[in-house]
Amino acid sequence: MKNRIEEMKVGKVNIIGSSTINHTARIELGLNCSEYVLMDYVQRSVDHKRSLDVVETYKQTGFGIDEQTALLKTLVLKGFIFPEVADPPFLTGKWLTVFTDVEREFNELFWKLDGKVFWTGSKKKSYGMYYKLRKEYSKEFMIEARDDYARLLKAENDGGFDRRVMMAERWLLKANEYYLVDWKGLAEQRETENTKNRYKMKKTDEKPEKSESVTADQRHKSYEQDRDQ
Repeated sequence: MKNRIEEMKVGKVNIIGSSTINHTARIELGLNCSEYVLMDYVQRSVDHKRSLDVVETYKQTGFGIDEQTALLKTLVLKGFIFPEVADPPFLTGKWLTVFTDVEREFNELFWKLDGKVFWTGSKKKSYGMYYKLRKEYSKEFMIEARDDYARLLKAENDGGFDRRVMMAERWLLKANEYYLVDWKGLAEQRETENTKNRYKMKKTDEKPEKSESVTADQRHKSYEQDRDQ
C-alpha cells in the first residue's frame, strides 16, 4: 500500500481533498490541525459508509500511510475511535459532542423566525449546507446575517416592492456568499429611503389654504380707501 502511494507521488497525482477547520471546535476537542483534518475525514467516511482506503485517504487529506497510522493511533488514545479493527472504524461519538446542537440550532433558530418558517426551498439540503458553513462561522454570525436579510425584505416590502424570500440553498451556497452580504447596511439604507418617501407623500397630501376671491369692485373700494387715508 505504501508503494502505491509512492507511485502516486511520482506520477504527480494531485491531492483533491480540502478541509475546513473550525478552530473553536478543534481547541475544545483537544486536537491539533492534522488530527482534526483526519478525524473530520474519518467521520465523513463513516457517515457515508465508505471504506477508509489508505490511498483515497491520501488523496483526500495528503497524509501518507505512516502519518495516517500515527494519527489514527492518537485519535484512539484521545478517545475518538474505538481500538477494535474495523473498516470504517467504530467511532465513540466524542467528535460529535461539539456539533450535536447544530441541527436543533438550524431547525429552531435559522430555519424559523419568530417561531414561523422563514425560508423556502429544501430543508434537508439547506441543513447540509448550513452544517458545513458552521465549521467556519459561528451560530451568532449566521443568525444575525439571516435577521439582517429579513429586515431588508421587510423594509423593501414596506417601500412598495414585492420581495420574496429566496431559497435557503441559494442563500447558503458558498459560491454566492450571500451570508456575507452587508444586509444590515442595505436595510438601513432602504429604511432611510422609506422615511424620506413618506415625508414627501405627506407634504404632497397637504392641501394649500384657500385664498378668498376678490371682485373688481372690492379692489376698487380698497384702493379708494387707501388713497383717502
